[in-house]
Amino acid sequence: MLYHEAAHGFNASIEFRVSMPRDDFALLLDNLHAGLTPTLVTVGLQWDFRDKDGPLAFDAPDGSETLWRNTKEENQRVGIKFVEFHYRLIGEDDFGDVFGEDAKPSTVKASIDAASAAIVAKLDGWEKAFVKSVTAIGVAIAIAAVIFGFLHR
Repeated sequence: MLYHEAAHGFNASIEFRVSMPRDDFALLLDNLHAGLTPTLVTVGLQWDFRDKDGPLAFDAPDGSETLWRNTKEENQRVGIKFVEFHYRLIGEDDFGDVFGEDAKPSTVKASIDAASAAIVAKLDGWEKAFVKSVTAIGVAIAIAAVIFGFLHR
């Protein structure tokens, strides 16, 4: 995780850089192509909450707020321990408290509909390719028959 200060007309930002094994990335892409998007992404950071001089600290007395001391250059980077993708397959959660009133997870029906649409589109493409192939083969056979007929007169 990297902090970028506001500069040259750009707002301050937080950047996450994570690499993952190819097979895990392929699974994520398969889910996205099927229309199944994560309903929640959790990023675990590498830091010791007991370190009073570390880059992160709990700010509120009840520990509900986290303070990032990113004004020091050595604290502008925090290692990432893990990234988790959460999928809600059945039922609905109320994410309104955390992410706003309009935030709702994708439903099973929406995911199945998206996957079905992708499959139908793929089959439609294959059908068109098959029809073109059969037509081309039919035309080639007809031309060959005409040529064969002229040659054997």
